[in-house]
Amino acid sequence: MEHFFIVYDFSSDSRRAKFVKTLEKYGIRIQFSIFEFSLTKARKIEMLAHLKKYEYFTESKDEAIMIIPISQDISRKIERYGNTIDVIGKSGIFSI
Repeated sequence: MEHFFIVYDFSSDSRRAKFVKTLEKYGIRIQFSIFEFSLTKARKIEMLAHLKKYEYFTESKDEAIMIIPISQDISRKIERYGNTIDVIGKSGIFSI
């Protein structure tokens, strides 16, 4: 399983909405522009291929996307407070 975050910022509402719709199929939204994922390698490749198809990974001064990988060791050390969901604690939830 690969655990990672995607952080983004878009100036175009329509592109942002399409991007978010894709991310919602694979991960959990934890903040307005932050999603958390725990995916098999194949599922991550599938998601990234879908995003590349719509040219989200191009250089643009109006968009920013960061994919932040998290090691298993660091994943276990994440401290969560308030209304949060532990993606790692939900074993297999996104590994389809």
